[in-house]
Amino acid sequence: MSICKRCQQEPAAICVKCAGELTDDETELELNTLKSELNILREKLLDTRESLGKMAMAEVCASHGAMAVIAERRRQIVKEGWTAEHDDQHTGFQLSLAAACYALRAPRPELSVVPPHDWPWDREWWKPGPDSRRTLVKAAALLIAEIDRLDRKAGVRL
Repeated sequence: MSICKRCQQEPAAICVKCAGELTDDETELELNTLKSELNILREKLLDTRESLGKMAMAEVCASHGAMAVIAERRRQIVKEGWTAEHDDQHTGFQLSLAAACYALRAPRPELSVVPPHDWPWDREWWKPGPDSRRTLVKAAALLIAEIDRLDRKAGVRL
């Protein structure tokens, strides 16, 4: 890329002082060079963004809480049979309502014997954890199920 003959700073193709002194071929060459450099910078930015995203994901995945929620969601699918197809039938936000019921009872486990009046399913399905943490893990897993349901409905893919 050639530098402006007058200011010795700007690329010649974009310098208003000397751009007129370049031939059309030189100007096109300069513009193509700038486009190439812009594409290289764009790729570097995307690579950096991807690296930062992976680092953030690694931090989240290293969290005991996040790992417990992922394991619980997996358990719900494998052991309980609450697959995507099953979850997609709950179009009235029952999954998030159930999550809210669990989360609200987590601070007071002694109240967890009976489901709250907002519990969306039969009483037999009310199964809070043995402690506040386990109940919150179940709540978070249900929220993930609800978010995944909404994503599928909207056609969002990973």
